[in-house]
Order: sequence, then C-alpha cells, then structure tokens
Amino acid sequence: MAALFSKSNSVTLTIEHDTREADKKFGELARKHIRAILPQALNAAARDVRKHTIDEVHETHRLGKRVLGGLIVQGRRAKVRAPRTEVIGAYRSISFHKLGAVVQTPEGVRVPVIGFIAGAFVARMPTGHVGVFRRRRPTRRVGAGARRRPKERGSLPIVEKKFTFQRSAHAALLVRGDVRARIIFRIEFESRLIKRLKRKGII
Repeated sequence: MAALFSKSNSVTLTIEHDTREADKKFGELARKHIRAILPQALNAAARDVRKHTIDEVHETHRLGKRVLGGLIVQGRRAKVRAPRTEVIGAYRSISFHKLGAVVQTPEGVRVPVIGFIAGAFVARMPTGHVGVFRRRRPTRRVGAGARRRPKERGSLPIVEKKFTFQRSAHAALLVRGDVRARIIFRIEFESRLIKRLKRKGII
C-alpha cells in the first residue's frame, strides 16, 4: 500500500491501495462506491501522516510548525481516476531567521535551535534578504617565496549560514508514517464506505 522513495533533495512516502480486497469484502454492488470513497480515505491518511510527522519533528528538533509546514507537504492528491497520494519531506536549507529571533553579539550570533555561531553577523542584502553570514577567506596558491598579502576583513567574501534538516530524520519519520498510513487508511476507508452504503440502503 505504501512505499518510501529517497532522492537527493527529498524523501517521498507514496500511499495507494488495491481495491480488489475491498471488492471481495463488500461485493460487486459496492464497487462504484468503493471507487468514490477510496481517494477520500487515501487523502485523509496522507493528511494524518503529514500532521503527525510535523508534530514529531517539532518535538524532537524544536523547529516551528510554520517552517515544517513548508518542508513536509502532501504531494499529488488522490482522485477517483488516480487513487494515489504522497507525503513529501524536502531537504531544503532554512534561513536562521525562520527559526526564531537571532541575537547579534560582539563575538557572533546566537540562533534558536542551533546555538552560538562565533564570528557570524546579521546583515541585510541589497535584495532585502536578511541572513546570518560569516566571512570566508578564499584559498589561493602562491609560488615559492611569494608573499601573501592579507585582504582587509571588510573585503573578504561572505557566505550565509543556514540550517539543513537532516536527511536521515525525514526518512526515519516517514518510515514510521508508512505504518501509520496503513492503519489510518483502513479506519477511514471502512468507516466512510459503511456510512455511504448504509445511506444508499445497500447494507
């Protein structure tokens, strides 16, 4: 029913279901109703897995749920003609400002979740983007006997420091989501189908 795929920039939990088992249990008369209920149950399972994963990451990694909402999303939604849905965990880097209020000190920057970054500073780019940066001295090869002239500190290139969610954490959480998806799907599918069949007078 569910399968986990990992790519270079994301991990995807695919949730789908073969209707033949339900056809055998509820009979031929319920077939068209099964087709209608199936995508609803799949989408409900995907929403539950996404919410549960966000809650767990929030507790274990102390990341805000608003940030996680952009990292863990429901992909394609199940439809009657395409009974398949996805929960996707992205590995995008997150600007430190999205983790909470950063504090500039003379020695560096204090960042929520991460801690203290020595030698860092807060700056606003010409584009308006505000980030936490550190100066990086470029590596240059010099000939034998040549003297390296140090650059002025203010002219050194800078690089933005960001938080990258660990790939292994997403994968581990969505693996557990696989088991949860099976349970939630079965509950949602059977309860929705039975209600519909009763409403139609089939059972």
